[in-house]
Amino acid sequence: MWVTGSFTSPVNTSKTLPTTLWSLPPSTKKSSASGASVPDIPCFTTVHHLRLSSARNEPGLLDFLHSEFVKEIARGLSYPHDMGEATRNGFEDYFFAESVFLGIMHEGDVRGVKEYGEEKITDGIPMKEVVLSVEDARAGRDWADCLTMFFYICNGGVIASTAVRGRGYGQTLGPSFMYYGPRLGYAAVIFNLVFVNNLPSIRLWESLKFQKIGLIPRAGRVARPDGRGVDFVDAITYYKDFRGLEGFREDLYPLRDGEGAPKAHL
Repeated sequence: MWVTGSFTSPVNTSKTLPTTLWSLPPSTKKSSASGASVPDIPCFTTVHHLRLSSARNEPGLLDFLHSEFVKEIARGLSYPHDMGEATRNGFEDYFFAESVFLGIMHEGDVRGVKEYGEEKITDGIPMKEVVLSVEDARAGRDWADCLTMFFYICNGGVIASTAVRGRGYGQTLGPSFMYYGPRLGYAAVIFNLVFVNNLPSIRLWESLKFQKIGLIPRAGRVARPDGRGVDFVDAITYYKDFRGLEGFREDLYPLRDGEGAPKAHL
C-alpha cells in the first residue's frame, strides 16, 4: 500500500535548513579485553536536511536507506507496505517526495564543524545550529556505522537505523522532528498509522504530548515476525499542532482578527 503523490511545499524548496548538533548523555563502554569500564564518551547526533537530488550526491546513501526501509517493513511494526512493493524507485517516490532529515552519530569530538550557533535546550536536549556537511559528518565511515535515523516531515515517517537501536540516539528523533517541522512551514503533523504493537513509537510521541485523535481497527496488514503469513493490527492516529512552537512560520498562516496561536505544552 503506497500513499504517494506530488504536493507543493509551503516553503522555498530550493533551500535547505541548517544542520543541527544534538548532545546526548555520555556513553560508558566496556574494555573488550578486561571487561572494565572506560571513561564516559560524549555522544552527539547531527541532523542534516536533504532532498532526493542532494541524497543522490552521497555515495551509497540511497542504497543503504532503501535497505533499512525494507528491513523496517519486514519487522511488521510500523509500515503497512507489501514487501513486493518495496522497490528502490517506490521508496524514493514515497520517502523523498520532499524533505528528508538524516541523523549521523558522533562519539567524542565532532570534527569538521566550520561554525557553531548559540546553544539552546529543546525538549530537554542541548542543541545548536552548525555548519557541517554530510560528507564531513560521515568522516569516511560506512553508513551502517554512523547513521542513526532518517525521517520526513508533514505526514511524518520515521526510521531508526538498525545498528544503533537501544544505544540512546533515538532521544534526538522526536525533538529534532519537532524542531524542523515548523521551520519547513508546516502548521501541524499527523501520524496516521502508529500500530498498537509499536510500543517505542507510542512512548515517544506521547512523551512529546501528541494528541491521540483516533483508532483505526485492523488498519495494517503486516508480516508476522516468523514469516508465516500476515496479521492485521489496529493503528492509532496522532496529531500535533505546531502553532506556538519556536520557528513556526506565522507569515505563511495569517491569523484572523482576535485569534491567537495556542502555546505548546511540551
